[in-house]
Amino acid sequence: MENEHPAQKGNPPSTGGDHSHKPITSFADEDKPREKLMANGARSLSNSELLAILIGTGTTKKTAIEVCQELLEKTGNKLRNLYDLDWRALTQTEGIGPAKAITIKAALELGHRVPTENNEDRILLKSSEDIFHYMKPRLEYLTHEEMWIIYLRHNLTVIDCGKVSEGTSTATLFDNKKIMRSILDRRHCNAIVLLHNHPSGNLTPSMQDKQITKKLKEACKLFEIQFLDHIIIGEEEYYSFNDSNLLSEL
Repeated sequence: MENEHPAQKGNPPSTGGDHSHKPITSFADEDKPREKLMANGARSLSNSELLAILIGTGTTKKTAIEVCQELLEKTGNKLRNLYDLDWRALTQTEGIGPAKAITIKAALELGHRVPTENNEDRILLKSSEDIFHYMKPRLEYLTHEEMWIIYLRHNLTVIDCGKVSEGTSTATLFDNKKIMRSILDRRHCNAIVLLHNHPSGNLTPSMQDKQITKKLKEACKLFEIQFLDHIIIGEEEYYSFNDSNLLSEL
């Protein structure tokens, strides 16, 4: 995500919170965020301008753009850091109340979900790298562990994917019966991939990871479901049980 630059074209100079600041309504049309978006598209706006559209109004001392500039400065001018913040933390910036904070959180979450929306019938996962890029948007920024299953047809096209377990920052719960039920509920599911994330960034499989893999692999074999891989997701890297030949050893 791009960094925010307070001096970016279209942003008014900061007034330092004095009472003589000009409201956005007094700006030229080409500098008003809404009008600028309508004329030139959303990509023409800075991060603070986009956020200003969401919150609508500022304070008696600051415009909505200035309020959002201050909010972004607190997060190092990175939307990734803003995404990670709880909505309550956003309200610590003057001019951001609960309603505005929740609106910002909702917008950021929608943006985060965009890459995960695909036509599942057309997705073919032929390698661990394909799987990593497919699942990365769902798991890369989490601060707790989640376990997911990708359900595949015999030709390795995706039927569906879904979260089957959620845990803490260092472990996830595992219910083999529940997971098998989710697999058998998908018609035409001939193969699966198990995935989970390691928020710590250490992608080395734990003993629990190996035990979970072995149990699910054995259960899938009973129902003639191919257990193709178990992949541990990091922000930029991943670990594949299959590529590492660990899957065949279990």
